[in-house]
This record gives sequence, structure tokens and C-alpha cells, in this order.
Amino acid sequence: MPFAVLEALAVGIPVVASDIPGQAAIADAVAACRVTAAEPRALAAAILDVVELDAAARRAEQAAAREWIVENAGLQAWAATLTGIYDRVLAGIP
Repeated sequence: MPFAVLEALAVGIPVVASDIPGQAAIADAVAACRVTAAEPRALAAAILDVVELDAAARRAEQAAAREWIVENAGLQAWAATLTGIYDRVLAGIP
């Protein structure tokens, strides 16, 4: 996962993410907008959409992002993922 995107979401900064690997799953879950990487006009429009969010919409985006971060990229989620990897390695499962 791209750490810059995760860090931005964790502190409530709206994210315009592209459909490149690693960002697509995050974008589908919580990013303010998702664009195709090869479309600069779509990127510009998405940035404008985020800039023009009203206060209530911005707070809703921030709350959703923080909730997703805690559930999917927080310390407990990382520990569970790492534990699962170690369990598979110790059991000889690729």
C-alpha cells in the first residue's frame, strides 16, 4: 500500500487517487475521488471536486477515511496480517 495515501487519509486530508496498483483498493474504499492515471483532465476535475467539497461533506470524508484506516491499516490490522504471514511460513504454506 502507498504510505503517502494512507498517511493523508489518517490525518483527514482528502485524497484523489489513481487506478494504479496499490491505490485502487484504497480509492474504492475511501478516497474522495478515483481517476485513471492516463487522464490528466479527469485528474484536474477530481481535484476541483475535492477542493469544492462543503464542510459537511469534507467531515464525512474524513470520518470514513479514519474509520477505514483503523480497520484496515491500523496497528492491529498490520499485526494481524504479519501474524498470518508468520503462521503460514511456520506451517509450510506458501
